[in-house]
Amino acid sequence: MNNDSQVGRLKRRQLWWKKHGKRNDDPTLKKNNKKPAEAENSVKNKSPKRFILFIGNLDFSTTKEDILKHFAKCGNNLQVRLLTKKDGRPRGCAFIETFSFPDYQKMLRYHHTILNDRKINVEVTAGGGGNSETRKSKIKLENDKVREKLRKAQREVGQNADTKE
Repeated sequence: MNNDSQVGRLKRRQLWWKKHGKRNDDPTLKKNNKKPAEAENSVKNKSPKRFILFIGNLDFSTTKEDILKHFAKCGNNLQVRLLTKKDGRPRGCAFIETFSFPDYQKMLRYHHTILNDRKINVEVTAGGGGNSETRKSKIKLENDKVREKLRKAQREVGQNADTKE
């Protein structure tokens, strides 16, 4: 196909869509017949297939096996990626991945626990790399949400302990 026939074909397609474009009132074009609020809730309830956390402040001698052993109570199907420098030396951080949201929540509770005599940081990732302001703000927002949930849970545990006495 040469360029002239492609251009003509595109113009014909644009004209057809202007004339016969999708209409919102056609029920056959709607993917689901849910009300907007129900559709919005169904999207919110869907979760990603994998959950990744960042682990920082690791001792350089820490191995994948050490990390898996530390997080053993958080599930069986965990994957660990230790970050290394170009020359192969460890960077002192890793990513841990799970496919279960409850396991993900359990792992977040390991923030500031001790692994190989070091207080580790377990934090939510924002995907990708780099130091853009939007990425930093996204990470900060997610971490703040998690910390607030943990504080709330700790207050509830404290209140429950007070009522038992």
